[in-house]
Amino acid sequence: MVLDTKVKGVLGLQMSPRDTTAERILARLSDIENNPYESIRPYLEFNVDGRLYYFTPGGFLYRRDSGTEEVGGYFCGYLSDEVWHYRTDGNYYVDEDSQTADEGGGEEVVRRNALSLVIIGGLIIIILLIVLLQLI
Repeated sequence: MVLDTKVKGVLGLQMSPRDTTAERILARLSDIENNPYESIRPYLEFNVDGRLYYFTPGGFLYRRDSGTEEVGGYFCGYLSDEVWHYRTDGNYYVDEDSQTADEGGGEEVVRRNALSLVIIGGLIIIILLIVLLQLI
């Protein structure tokens, strides 16, 4: 144990104390079956047991010390992709131009763009083959 502490000190590693409040938040939100109606949004701060918490996109939970305005904080854990998407339901925006799947954008736009790229790629290959056959 002493050696372990010395190694951490030499490497500059610091273990933050266990945050049982954050563990309870993550456990509650991860339990979709018993808590199906709770939703979350990125960067929306909430107070639990006198501490400020917020999620970043992707479901990463951070704790911010009260009285500070700095971005960042202490990383506390994360939600699975499945839980994150269930809880946010695609109802947040990255910027004004982004669309979610609920607005007729998202997945449908990606599929259409992918199909267009495949068709354009196929046409380019056909044109290159015609040009090469002309040169022979």
